[in-house]
Amino acid sequence: MEGKNEYFPPEPLNKPEHTMKLRYVGESFYLFGLTNGKIYEAWPEGDDLYRVIDDSEEDYLYDKINPRPLDGSSKGGRWEIVEE
Repeated sequence: MEGKNEYFPPEPLNKPEHTMKLRYVGESFYLFGLTNGKIYEAWPEGDDLYRVIDDSEEDYLYDKINPRPLDGSSKGGRWEIVEE
C-alpha cells in the first residue's frame, strides 16, 4: 500500500494562534535540526527560548541568542526576525 509508512508530525498542543517567522543564520546541524538561511515558524517560550518547528517538522526549544545542539556538535548561530 502506497503511503503506508509516511510520517505526519503531530500539531503542537501549545501552538498560539499568532506565530512568528525566524531565519536561522549559522552552521547547519543535524539532518532534521536547523539549516542555515532557512525560515522557521516559531513562538516565544519563556524569556530565553523559542519553540521552533524545525526541519523535523516538530516543535523543539531553541535558545533565543545562540540556537545550537545541546551535545556541542555545532557552534550554532543566531536568529533574524522575519515577521513578528
